[in-house]
Amino acid sequence: MTDNIINTVINDTLNKLKKRSAKLESLIYGNPLSELITVRSEGYKVITEHKGDHKKINELLGPLAKKEKLLLAASKAQSKNCNKWMDEKVKIDFEMNQLINDQYYLNK
Repeated sequence: MTDNIINTVINDTLNKLKKRSAKLESLIYGNPLSELITVRSEGYKVITEHKGDHKKINELLGPLAKKEKLLLAASKAQSKNCNKWMDEKVKIDFEMNQLINDQYYLNK
């Protein structure tokens, strides 16, 4: 009975840690600057396709400008916090391995 409860707690904790680990991995290995280049090239295409229509250009560039702003913020955050995120990921991976080992010996 208690083994089932302990296994459930371990599984729940592992699932939470896996989600956090995946989130950290996407933050660490994401490349917002390459996406920024894509957004800017899309903006350039919009400007060249709709040369005289300023209203249409403004309408189409609005969402691209918002996306560019988010990508720049993500890039700054990545450069500022990358080491902290890596340390946290290492700790999470270590804790996950410990939980897997505990679960193995519990079920043995």
